[in-house]
Amino acid sequence: MGPKHLRRRFWIEAALAGITGCLFVLTLLFQEWIEVVFGVEPDGGSGTIEWLASCGFLLVTIATIIVARVEYSPLSRERLRQAIVTGVSAMVVLSSVALALRVGEVH
Repeated sequence: MGPKHLRRRFWIEAALAGITGCLFVLTLLFQEWIEVVFGVEPDGGSGTIEWLASCGFLLVTIATIIVARVEYSPLSRERLRQAIVTGVSAMVVLSSVALALRVGEVH
């Protein structure tokens, strides 16, 4: 199944993965963007909302990449399991790095 045979669903999933991936990076680099855009500080400046948003964006990005990949080229059960494990592993590593960077900012 090549690019000419892709359904609209693939393109929606790929776009969502791209958008949430950009929001993830944006939130890691500029933690205050949520306060700037929406004009509110729901966490009182502690950064909790930004941390939760980063995790949420990363989860959605990984999930939509996996789903889009399955849509692009159907995976066997074993390859799908490997993709999920790899995605979760990447999320854990990136979350650990982000946490280490934030802890470094506090001290």
